[in-house]
Amino acid sequence: MIDILIFCLLVWLILGMGKAFLDFLKLQCHSVLEECVLSFGLGAGALALMVLTIGLFGFLFKGVLLAMLVLLSIVFLRGIAQMRRNIFETLKDFIRSSFSTFERFLIITVLFVAMLTLIGSLSPVMGMDAAAYHMQDVKIFIQQHRIILIPFTRESLWPFLIQMLFALGLCLKGVVLAKLFHFAYYGASFFAIYLLCRRYWPRPNSLLAASIFAITPAIFTGTTYAYTDLAVVFYTVLAFYGFFTWLDTNQTRWFCLSGIMAGFLLGIKITSAVVPAIILALYLHKILFSRIGFKQKTLPVMVFILAMMACCGVWYVRSWLILGNPIFPFAGSLFNGNGYPKDYTQGFHAFAGIGLGWKQYVSMLWFLTLNPARFGGESIGLVFLLFLPMLVFVRNVPKFVRYVFVIAWALYTSWFFVYQYTRFFYPTLFFLCILASFVYYDFCFKDHFLRKLGTLLLIGCFGYSAALAIYHHAEKFPVVFGLTAQREYLMKHERSFGIADYVNTHIPKDAKVLIVAEPRLYYFDREVAMADLIQLDLLSKKQASGRTLDDFMCSNGYCNYMVVMRDLSRNKPLAPSLTAKDYFKGYDKNLLKTVEFTYRDERYLYELWKINGNIGEHP
Repeated sequence: MIDILIFCLLVWLILGMGKAFLDFLKLQCHSVLEECVLSFGLGAGALALMVLTIGLFGFLFKGVLLAMLVLLSIVFLRGIAQMRRNIFETLKDFIRSSFSTFERFLIITVLFVAMLTLIGSLSPVMGMDAAAYHMQDVKIFIQQHRIILIPFTRESLWPFLIQMLFALGLCLKGVVLAKLFHFAYYGASFFAIYLLCRRYWPRPNSLLAASIFAITPAIFTGTTYAYTDLAVVFYTVLAFYGFFTWLDTNQTRWFCLSGIMAGFLLGIKITSAVVPAIILALYLHKILFSRIGFKQKTLPVMVFILAMMACCGVWYVRSWLILGNPIFPFAGSLFNGNGYPKDYTQGFHAFAGIGLGWKQYVSMLWFLTLNPARFGGESIGLVFLLFLPMLVFVRNVPKFVRYVFVIAWALYTSWFFVYQYTRFFYPTLFFLCILASFVYYDFCFKDHFLRKLGTLLLIGCFGYSAALAIYHHAEKFPVVFGLTAQREYLMKHERSFGIADYVNTHIPKDAKVLIVAEPRLYYFDREVAMADLIQLDLLSKKQASGRTLDDFMCSNGYCNYMVVMRDLSRNKPLAPSLTAKDYFKGYDKNLLKTVEFTYRDERYLYELWKINGNIGEHP
């Protein structure tokens, strides 16, 4: 509970900061909800950049962060107090409001799923990217008290805006406080989607669109991990919200807000560059044949680009200065070879998705719904398969919906060709939620039978999602409520914990450990590095000539202990698993420990090897 209390105080501070930035931009909000959502986006992004600044100067200490928060609380005290009053008044109005039976059903279902998701978010660190670098790199930053380039990593110079909030939470209190930031973006995304739709639609339509998003299984299951994908959704919504508001008002300050949100978005993932690209394309479409003057045509787009670069430029300039490539390790051929080989950076479709082709392109929603394991995530639910095909029967589509359809198509196409992974589909998904809501209210409502059928289908889909939320989150209840020890829980649910626990207990503290085929490094308390990243580092630095990989690893201290993971799952990858024989050939190696992890249909075997310095035969 203390984590939730501390987090609530941080949210008040974020809202107060954001309110001050809204006033500075002279943005006139028409509701408290609009003010809160925009304030949260601005405040959270600004707070993350402040943590980054502290970390770059080497002052990433708990005391320094606490002093920063106290100072910010004093500076923005007026905004914090004002937001508190406004929110309480809005809650009173909400309680007094009259809702239809269907609206009450939506609200109760969303609250039920959100509560289960919150409980799931209070669990320990798990998940691939969370344990591989989202929290692993943050842990090292805190240990070093500085945000640095971590040797033999590909991600530590990536845009890490949300990881700065993770660093704040992890340094102040621990894992749970850090993970709550991702849950906060889940709730903020719900309200942002509602806010966007509410500009053009009545309350029931807007509430349905936001509710479909909140109860989508892929969304609420991903929320409980220390990921950044829901922050991507949130800033995507706000970037388009600023753009749509500029379309309606022709006020440049709203296009500036869109640029700020797009900048925060690019501070999270480089793959999000498609969002500002779409916004600029839509902007060009609007002004290309207009009769306004040159200044009126160029000023908004210049403001958009400058605001965007101001909010994300530090990440890319830093990578360029240190590694000679602003988007390392990608596109190395464009930056004097500073990057990974093309075979590595262009091989994503070998690990997720159903491949490329027109048949795959038109049938993707079917597979995302019914065969989600191929995309590394949970199903997106049946709502989209049931309602989106009805779009072909809709006539007289409003302008807003036409925009939504074009944006959804552009985002989907980008996702299809870049990386077919469920979490990367989230930004497309929220636009599909808007389209599904449009079909229900603007098509099904025209016929009494279709209205009843559509309502029954939605109730069934929402009920199924609520049941799935119980299924996915119930197993986390014992560890969250203290009924099960964290170590016992992790031994059963996190594949890397068992071998990490043994290494932490039996290997000297100053030892360096080479890790083969296991990206999840968070629970290792020794200095560790992945073998494939060491090899890529060797290649990217053009040091391969005359040096073997074994020699290069030994020169960096990784030739004493080695952990090898073998995937023995039934649905294991097509590529053969690496073994201890693939490394340090000709060296004597002793097998110290084997640890097996089995959970549902997963099975992994870990081997801990001691590498001896003398040359000998293969073990």
